[in-house]
Amino acid sequence: MINSDQGKLIILSGPSGVGKTPLKNVFAHFYQDTYTQMLPLILFTSRAIRPGESEGSDYFFRSLKEVKKLNQDSRYIVFKVHNDLQALDKINLDELLKQNDVFFEGNTTVGRLFQTHPDLADIKKVTIFLSPVSGQEVMKLRLRGKKFLRETVQKIMRQKLLRRIKQYGSDLDSRGIKDIQQRATDAYLELKEAHHFDYIIPNHDGEDSDNWERSFLPSGDAGRALDAFAAILSNKSHPNIENWEENLVP
Repeated sequence: MINSDQGKLIILSGPSGVGKTPLKNVFAHFYQDTYTQMLPLILFTSRAIRPGESEGSDYFFRSLKEVKKLNQDSRYIVFKVHNDLQALDKINLDELLKQNDVFFEGNTTVGRLFQTHPDLADIKKVTIFLSPVSGQEVMKLRLRGKKFLRETVQKIMRQKLLRRIKQYGSDLDSRGIKDIQQRATDAYLELKEAHHFDYIIPNHDGEDSDNWERSFLPSGDAGRALDAFAAILSNKSHPNIENWEENLVP
């Protein structure tokens, strides 16, 4: 079991396309001093590299066979994320925590695993969930039934993911369509896990939004998400930070 009395693990999770990566990037730009003090946690993944990503910076990109093989070594935790496998090097995480705070940005499944895995139980954590809808919007959508809420969330995320593909300039083949559908379907299940996180930041400006790239500061929800994220890391309050009850998302 990992046991570190020094750094804490800062977890930023949320559905695919919700805006985690641009939030991380603008935070790194506008809060350089804080960001550079946090050490990035890099996982192994079997998924293909995306435009703009790099080996050893975003992930350690390996074949499915190679990631599966890591499961034979007790130093790794291997888990499924959507249609792919990812793996955490526990020894690497322990070494990073001895130096400083560690930052992870990624899927809700991974964020929850970091919260619940017995080998990571003694790590101090700050957990943040980036949501495509606010708690108030969830309550309004619920009035029309669970099915309507689920289908609305899936539609929102499907549109964001499709626009993300277009931004990358990638061709959308049958495998890509299947992957988008899987991620959009998973988004509702991820919302059901949001109440487990310390803080929830609503954000309508997903990765497809131009609001992350304004000339001076991110605007709209992107700007509010940035301010809320910075406030959390500074132990301050912010009006855009929410906490959800367990039964909010049925």
